[in-house]
Order: sequence, then structure tokens, then C-alpha cells
Amino acid sequence: MSAVLVRYARKSYGRMPVLDDVSLEVPAGSITAVLGASGSGKTTLLRSIAGFERLDAGAIAIGDRVVDDGSKWTHAQHRGVGYVPQDGGLFPHLRVRANIAFGLRRRDSCRVAGLVSMLGLDGLDNRFPHQLSGGQRQRVALARALAPRPALVLLDEPFASLDAGLRVHLRRYVAQVLRDVGATAIVVTHDRDEAFTMADQIAVLRNGRIAGVGSPRQLYNSPSDEHVAQFLGTANLLPGEVVAGELQCAVPLQERLGFDDGAYTVLLRPEHLTVALEPTDGAEASVTAVAYHGATTALTLRRDGEPTSELVAEVPGDVDIAVGQRVWVSASRCDVAWPVR
Repeated sequence: MSAVLVRYARKSYGRMPVLDDVSLEVPAGSITAVLGASGSGKTTLLRSIAGFERLDAGAIAIGDRVVDDGSKWTHAQHRGVGYVPQDGGLFPHLRVRANIAFGLRRRDSCRVAGLVSMLGLDGLDNRFPHQLSGGQRQRVALARALAPRPALVLLDEPFASLDAGLRVHLRRYVAQVLRDVGATAIVVTHDRDEAFTMADQIAVLRNGRIAGVGSPRQLYNSPSDEHVAQFLGTANLLPGEVVAGELQCAVPLQERLGFDDGAYTVLLRPEHLTVALEPTDGAEASVTAVAYHGATTALTLRRDGEPTSELVAEVPGDVDIAVGQRVWVSASRCDVAWPVR
């Protein structure tokens, strides 16, 4: 396994910049998710690390080898990288065993049986790709990527074409396999849940730039800016002012803040809002929508006097609340507030 270091990477297609001074460090043996919307540059970053694209400027190192720095460039086949494309990229005319063994030296062919077992493909090794389910094809693609013992495994939207239930199961399974073999891996995705459940580290890419890097918990609780906060989950963003350490905001806060006095944009996550069914000192609001999720229920709330401003709060699923009901809202905590400049 090898660490990956990207420094000030730039890449353009014609006059359109796709990567703009991207710097990213992926620790050896970890899983990093590159998370971003379509067109953010995440696939170009992955393809540049793989060796399918050449940077215009900047550098990429895999382990202790610089593979692209503007003056020298290592071809993809010599980078020791396993690559899993979105569609799996299996050879349709080869059976499962031959797909996994493709490119292996004869003395390494004994590794195929171990990968077949590890990835739950027993009994399927003589089938052709068209005889497999979508999840089975992705597991074969991962086995083929792992077969040559690569220093790095790259996965480009590997579960995007699968149905929701299978996607949830397979991403957990694949993450466990990657950890079992000690692989360093980078997963490109636009799916927040996929990044949260698979990755040790998430890098949020926006318009060709890194907007935030950290563990899932760090990024969710302490996002670098308002965009990252919204991209990683439902975010109630409210204007507020801190006076003598106390936040003055449309939603009362149940604790003091350690922020300097001044104007702020305040982040309140849905789970940080407390909803009371009887009058309290909270902000009075009406329920405009109810979304039941089993263990929890998401409430959309419109505060009195704020006809265009809504909040989303999360309450236990067994709380019976209906559209049109009056409630009182306060905040149990506030982790992040950005100064208004």
C-alpha cells in the first residue's frame, strides 16, 4: 500500500479549467472519498492519478515515486494502480476467472481462487459477465483490480448504476474488502451517504478546487463554509449576532457560545433543533411538511413572521405531529457560525 500526494494539480480541456490548484494527501492504507457534484472535476482528478490524463501543472506522487510533475510522466500500466470504472469494464467474451486473471503473470494465477472466495464469487467463476447481476459484476471488477496487488485502488462511481438496496450492501462490503487487504483506495462519488459509510477521509471538490478535507464526522460537524455544510446534509443557515457570548437568533440557543461578538451566519443541523408541542420560550412555528423515515421524522417548519424562511428539524419517529400543527423550536447546540464580512 502507498500514500498518494497531489500538489497544485491543474488540468484544462481547451480553455475550460477542470482542476485548479488541487492539493490532496491520501494516507497509506486509508480510503478517501472524493465527493462532488457533476462537473466538479472529480473524475478528471481520479484519471490523472491513474495515468489516463496528464496534468498541465502540479505533481502527483504514489508512495515514494513521482508519477507526474510536468517534466516526467509515468504511464498508467507502470503506476501499480488498480482501476474500477463505473460500469465495471469487464471483457464480455471472458469468463469471471479469466477476467480476474487478465494481465496476471502465470505464477500469480493462484491468487484468483483466493479473490473469488474473498469477494463471494464462489460458483460463479465460469460464468460470462452477462450471466451476472450488477452487484456480482462490480465484485468481479474489484477482484480484477486487486489481483496484481496494486499500490493503490481507484474506484470511479462504482455503485452508481445499481439499485438503492444493493448499493447500500455492496459499498459496505467493498469497503471491508479494501480494509481486509490493507489497500489504499480513492473512491469518486456524488453520493454523500456513500462517502460517509465507506471513507476514512472525504475531500469535497467544487469547481475544480478542494473545498474541504477531513473525516466524515469532522466535515459534517465543522464544515469549512456554507456550501460544504449544505452539500454534506440538510443545513439550516440563519443570520445571528453574538453579544457578550450569547447568540441572538430567530431560534433560541440553549447554551452560550465561545465566539467573539459580531454578526454571523449560524449553522443548525436538523438533529440540533428541539421541537416542543406545548408553549416554551422557543420560536413559534407551524409544520408545513412531515416526512416519516421510521426511526426519525423530518419536519419542515415555517416560523411566525417569516413566510419565505423555513427550517428542517428532526424528531423521533414515534412523535405524532401533523401538518398545520403549532410547535415551539429551540436549538440544543451550535457547532459552527461563520462571521459576516
